[in-house]
Amino acid sequence: MVQVWRPDGSMERYIIEEEGGRRLVSVEHGDGVLKFYGGKPLSERLVSVKFPDGEVQQCEGERGAERVVRAHFPDGEVQHCEGERGAERVVREEFPSGEVQHCEGERGAERLVREEFPNGEMHYFEGERGAERLAGKDFPNGDVHYFEGEQGAERLAGKDFPNGDVQYHKGEKGSERMVRQDRSDGVQFYEGEQGGERLVRKHFPNGAVQYYEGENGVERLVRLELPNRQVQYYGGEMNAERVLRLQFPDGRVLHLEGERGAERCVR
Repeated sequence: MVQVWRPDGSMERYIIEEEGGRRLVSVEHGDGVLKFYGGKPLSERLVSVKFPDGEVQQCEGERGAERVVRAHFPDGEVQHCEGERGAERVVREEFPSGEVQHCEGERGAERLVREEFPNGEMHYFEGERGAERLAGKDFPNGDVHYFEGEQGAERLAGKDFPNGDVQYHKGEKGSERMVRQDRSDGVQFYEGEQGGERLVRKHFPNGAVQYYEGENGVERLVRLELPNRQVQYYGGEMNAERVLRLQFPDGRVLHLEGERGAERCVR
């Protein structure tokens, strides 16, 4: 091993080859930066750089065009880079927790676009660097959540489910409430605060509309409007509603009594 001191205070280390000549293996700079080289004599190329804070950069490319492809940090974080020398941009960051972040954009303006978690959950982001906002979440069970709002104030706007159901939400972050649910058997509308949303109306594909009253979990059917303009009025608790009155388009009204399924006309 041969050591050569430069005027700037850095030190070069060389290995003398058997066939003659010397090969540069490292350069230690006065500021503590240590560079390592590989390749044949006179063609040595930079392969890694170690910084005083523990960061290690790995490089690839021909001599004079070496570019950073990875950066390892003391806390276990690893950054993956793409681009030519001097314009390398971060495209992926891996964390010890197993989380992986994907980035897009030119060097210095890389923005977060996707975040993957060990449990299979994925988050999607939109917006410029430093202002990335959560736009969506994919869950391992197939659920998809959509968000609206600026960074830090993203609010849940909707949910898609594997069975085809779709939910719509309103409200500020942390207090989003479901207001509508599209299902294969119709469209349901809700009112009430988060966690206490109650069903108030249900539209069926054939044009029928049901109206409900009552608190969350005990909503009871009170009216049914049929496509032929007939209206049915109900009384009774949830799952025991019985027809009390029938109103026909021509103005006739029938009154009924009796338990559910056994209602009889009384006048």
